[in-house]
Amino acid sequence: MGNKIEVNSNGGTVSFGNIIQGNRNRAGDLSAVITVDAALEKLREDVQQLAKPVPERAAATPKVMEHVDALGEEAKQAERSVSKGAAILKAIRENWSWAYPAVKEFVVAAWPALVALL
Repeated sequence: MGNKIEVNSNGGTVSFGNIIQGNRNRAGDLSAVITVDAALEKLREDVQQLAKPVPERAAATPKVMEHVDALGEEAKQAERSVSKGAAILKAIRENWSWAYPAVKEFVVAAWPALVALL
């Protein structure tokens, strides 16, 4: 008999711990998978939503998306370049600060090692 617990989180925090009850019970393996593609798709949607109400933002959206796609491609690499990721983040923060919070959320989900540079 197997047990399975699935947790879906959209932002916020999820904590995992072990609960062991009864005799001869053991905690099993725990794995957490964040799909970069899903996080990237959410980022694209968030940027589009942030850009809608302001015409200047809407005009800048294609350039922002170029950087978002570059960040997403780098996040998918087996050997990610932190310096490349940091440079992309810096460009977004300096040029399109309105999109930066959504990008930061993506980085937290898809590339936690880069969070230290934020």
